[in-house]
Amino acid sequence: MDIFALANEGMKIQEQEKKEKLAEEQATEKEKKHKIDIFYALKKIAQKDYGWLGRDDNMYTSEEKIKGFQPFIANMFLSKVVSPNTSRKITSEDEGYAEILKRVNSELNTNIFWVSKEMSWLLACTINIFNLDEFNMDRISAVKKGASSKIDKRVIKYMANELWSSEEKVMEMIDAGLISNEDMKAIGKDLDTLEK
Repeated sequence: MDIFALANEGMKIQEQEKKEKLAEEQATEKEKKHKIDIFYALKKIAQKDYGWLGRDDNMYTSEEKIKGFQPFIANMFLSKVVSPNTSRKITSEDEGYAEILKRVNSELNTNIFWVSKEMSWLLACTINIFNLDEFNMDRISAVKKGASSKIDKRVIKYMANELWSSEEKVMEMIDAGLISNEDMKAIGKDLDTLEK
């Protein structure tokens, strides 16, 4: 093969790689389009816009909305009911919030995976009575477990006795990296041999 044939082969390979890269970018762009902004959807639920899911608007097409709307995520936000009552006495307002929570749980969260997205949307619009300008939509994330949660409790108890400390302090030291997991595993093996 001469140099021109090699150059032509190289050009063909480059063109093929460009086509593959473009196809990948288009595929990821299509995937991104099917995600809708949950807060935008919650505002439409608060406005009781029953037809929003099946109607095109300036942000999303109806197809994108139906593919992107996830009823269980909307329910997570709609199920978060916090009474503005700061006193210790139970008032009629608290009873009203309890009734809202009961309605949300009985209507929205029952058989959620067997009800169509359109039906979930209609139920959410029907049940929701929140003013989302005042409604706190911050999601409370779960507490992450530290490295100490994976360590045998009897090793932590042994370390607490040896260090003249509480088990909580030992767990904090493990989570902070002051005591390594390898050290704790070695102590666990030593305890196993002592118990035999």
